[in-house]
Amino acid sequence: LRKTKNFLKKISIRACFFLDRDGVINEEKNYVHKKKDFIWRKNIFKAVKLLNDNGYQVFVITNQAGIGKGIYTDKQFHLLNDWMLNEFIEKGSFIDKVYYCPFNPQAKIKRFRKKTNLRKPGNGMILKAFKEWSITRKNSFLIGDSLSDIQAGKKTMISSHLVKGDIFKQIRELIS
Repeated sequence: LRKTKNFLKKISIRACFFLDRDGVINEEKNYVHKKKDFIWRKNIFKAVKLLNDNGYQVFVITNQAGIGKGIYTDKQFHLLNDWMLNEFIEKGSFIDKVYYCPFNPQAKIKRFRKKTNLRKPGNGMILKAFKEWSITRKNSFLIGDSLSDIQAGKKTMISSHLVKGDIFKQIRELIS
């Protein structure tokens, strides 16, 4: 199965959606890193299922400055991330991959204190996805909740939109 997945990844160039996490998948709260603080956005499972059913790859791109600031650990981020991905699967949809950036020039923890193109508004996470997957820019989208998200998408020359209202309705309009 692993070989088949890698083969299919190489031969099938597809459009995709890049979704920010905090503010798009879950309600925006400062430094969400625990399940009890993770509040799903209305219709997010339905929206991702719509994308899956229409052949879009779905990626999450998320700045995680809380790691560098020492608010939570890389391990805590991954535990929450694994739980989130499993919740999508249990609800009948899936995320292809999550890209995250723990780096911040003002990080408290020295190894995370650096300026990098991975951190939005940089587009390094998106470029990394383009390198690892067969993605076309044509008909690909980014949905975020901040100007830095939109700037990252525009730097990559993909259609970029602020999340508004019902994410399911917004995605349905974008792909129709």
